[in-house]
Amino acid sequence: MKIALITDAWQPQVNGVVTTLVELVRELTQAGHRVEVIHPRLFRTRPCPGYAGIELAVSPRRALNAQLDALQPDAIHIATEGPLGWSALRAARTLGIPAIVGMGDALKPELEGRAAIADGSTGALVIDPDDDTRDRLLKKRDEQLRLQRLLETLKGQANVTKDGKTIRIYCNIGSPEDVHAVQVNDGGGIGLFRSEFLYLNSPDYPTEDQQFEAYKKVLADMDGKEVIIRTLDIGADKQIGYFNLPKEDNPAMGMRALRICLTRPEIFKTQLRALYRASAFGKLGIMFPMVTSVWEVREAKKYCEEVKRDLKAEGIPFAEDVQVGIMIETPAAAIMSDRLAKEVDFFSCGTNDLTQTGLGMSRDDSGSFLPQYQELEIIKKNVFASIDQNGVGKLMKIAVELGRSTRPDIKLGICGEHGGNPESIAFCLRAGVDYVSCSPFRVPVARLAAAQESILMARDEGKITLEPRS
Repeated sequence: MKIALITDAWQPQVNGVVTTLVELVRELTQAGHRVEVIHPRLFRTRPCPGYAGIELAVSPRRALNAQLDALQPDAIHIATEGPLGWSALRAARTLGIPAIVGMGDALKPELEGRAAIADGSTGALVIDPDDDTRDRLLKKRDEQLRLQRLLETLKGQANVTKDGKTIRIYCNIGSPEDVHAVQVNDGGGIGLFRSEFLYLNSPDYPTEDQQFEAYKKVLADMDGKEVIIRTLDIGADKQIGYFNLPKEDNPAMGMRALRICLTRPEIFKTQLRALYRASAFGKLGIMFPMVTSVWEVREAKKYCEEVKRDLKAEGIPFAEDVQVGIMIETPAAAIMSDRLAKEVDFFSCGTNDLTQTGLGMSRDDSGSFLPQYQELEIIKKNVFASIDQNGVGKLMKIAVELGRSTRPDIKLGICGEHGGNPESIAFCLRAGVDYVSCSPFRVPVARLAAAQESILMARDEGKITLEPRS
């Protein structure tokens, strides 16, 4: 195998992490694998705050993508959490490259040297697989590759089923460079542009012009297709030093996302000005994350109107038809969606966070019990891979039904990782969503899953008849 090992810690540093990784590379090489180590010294660096002897890569995303594109690895091992590790994870998701991240207690010392197979589609690690298991998993991999080749034939075709229903398959991206992956995979638009990349890859608050140029590029490159840009969503797992956020025991429940924007209006208004300026170059939607009240939405909209008045007074052009939407990520937002729908043009269910807040479990920590739950059949599936239809799914249905009860024309979608899972897509379409947004490489699978489910729905409604297979 050709493996890209990506680490924020490497020689000449001398510490336990580096020593372990050097030994890992040696063992993999001796086993016949080719290992390429991608480390900070291959990029522009700056000292880590508080640890002057440790150099961190500065804004490595574009250069890292270029290196991975040139290398074409069979797999990525993300060894550390830092600028390179975060960039690599986003790149792997965008490009559809298998990636290994921390496996917690799954890898015990007594397992050293034993054979294992990792199933990336389920998150299962099989130790000492027997011949039948090995053959089954290899057959599964070959079938996935065959299906992927088949799905390539869908590119360029309209997303219209035989019963005449149009299905919108959008993409999630994390930087302007990801637009290429959207175009290659024939995405119908961008359902989630994570704007926080500008803040994560900057040593200080990005300026209005810096943000404007990034947003403008994405909108222009998408050539009139819809682009939904999420306003700043940091906190929780995306901490940024220069924000000086308070230390919190559970930052996922604390100062994050829209709460930061509303309590630091100077940051919010700078971003909104850049967004509205960029709207003159494409079809823009602005989306507010982690909404929990009508008051928050109204307050955010006040800033939008203030920014538009200022731009008009300054003679700066912007689009008048920019749609404003919110993410449904909490039970509170779901159950008051009838009131929220009166305030916005669209909802997008952030299924990752809605699963966390709805089930009271973290993506990062659930690995300590979810595998055992599945083994004991307490739950059947990984709820972060396939949506929990009974709990989280019910919240989504409530949001759809209540939202349309007060605004029948409201646009509804999902933009979590479930947007690329066939079972989740089928459930969401039956729940009444208008579009799904997923990682670019999942677009072909999402298109096929959506088309199949749409036809089955048409059959169930008596609109079409399906001939039985012989």
